[in-house]
Amino acid sequence: MSCQALARRFGARVTCTRSLSPESRLVVLFLRWRGLCLPVVAPLHIHEREDETLYILEGRCTVQIGEQEMVASSGDSIFLPRGMVHAFRNDGPETLRLILTFVPAGVEQFFEEVLEPVTERNVVPPPPTKKLVERLLATGPKYGIVDSNC
Repeated sequence: MSCQALARRFGARVTCTRSLSPESRLVVLFLRWRGLCLPVVAPLHIHEREDETLYILEGRCTVQIGEQEMVASSGDSIFLPRGMVHAFRNDGPETLRLILTFVPAGVEQFFEEVLEPVTERNVVPPPPTKKLVERLLATGPKYGIVDSNC
């Protein structure tokens, strides 16, 4: 998938995306969220197939790993190994910009399948709808992303 194709799926939430081939075993997403419009970035879930790393470029992010919560801010990096229950969110009104990496690649296909293309990249994305949440939960297992409440 091209950078432009995945960016259309994320809209204003992706500044730039570089997806390498599955043989390279890595996908990198550059994301931004504004806390007041989308406070929950990723609810508790588990990746069965890939390790995830968050690198905070700007803002603050509350990260839950298992039962432990921590606050990460600009310059912090957090490694989330596959199989570990985790979540992260933007609690404040300021923009959160972060880089997510996934190893191995493949999870970008989940985002492409679940998210709707947007027409205006500079518009703040609306809060997630019930329909989107249902689609996330229904599609996740196909890509090894499991709701931790199951």
